[in-house]
Amino acid sequence: MLSYNTVSKLHEMKLSAMAVSFQKQMEDHASSELNFEERFGLLVDTEWISRKNNRLKHLVRKADCKRKQDRRIVESGRVCENIPKD
Repeated sequence: MLSYNTVSKLHEMKLSAMAVSFQKQMEDHASSELNFEERFGLLVDTEWISRKNNRLKHLVRKADCKRKQDRRIVESGRVCENIPKD
């Protein structure tokens, strides 16, 4: 019951990757051979990596949208609107 409450609280605190990792540790008997610091470090690493990956995905999507917007501007000819004609 305690582990269910812990997982629930981790999700509530928006630490979903850590919650999933904790559940996997609880199911994996090999992780019981690790000491507290090693297990906790794995949980923190999992959450940190997940957040970094999500940030990178966000930046890639943002850059892709920007590129598509720039392409539409060039294709529409609006790019040359500010260039004075001689």
